[in-house]
Amino acid sequence: MDVQSLTQHDVYSLSDHMCLQFILPHGTVSAKPIDYVSRDWSAFDPDLFEEELANKDLADMHTDDVDSILCEYDGCLSHLLDKHAPPCTVRWKPRRNAVWFDRECSIAKRKMQWLEDVYRRTRSIENRNEWQTAMSDYRGLLRMKEQQYWNKHIAETAQN
Repeated sequence: MDVQSLTQHDVYSLSDHMCLQFILPHGTVSAKPIDYVSRDWSAFDPDLFEEELANKDLADMHTDDVDSILCEYDGCLSHLLDKHAPPCTVRWKPRRNAVWFDRECSIAKRKMQWLEDVYRRTRSIENRNEWQTAMSDYRGLLRMKEQQYWNKHIAETAQN
């Protein structure tokens, strides 16, 4: 990494040190958002859905044509799902990970998220403590990886 626009400022009147001003190059990645269709499950009532599905006469179809039975079944389920969990467009914008975010960080993050899911399902104190410990370990790992990255980068730059 090359330092760009290095400027020394004379601040001897304030201190016996020099003030350095510089610009480090950085790359920007333009993450293009991805739109996909999902369903709004927030108001979905499985009992009401099951009741309406039971009222459909899918079992009373008098045909031997499997394709028409499957088309009818698929259309019925799609109609009911559209009614009870309407489709909606969701926009996802991918973010670039930090340069020090490696496989070890990814594994720790997944473990932390899994423990959070377990806690939110069970609401037990033990699971909450495990999740919070994993979260603390994950943050510590990220701090350590960032510090190692910058220390290595500074050491490599100092040798040049």
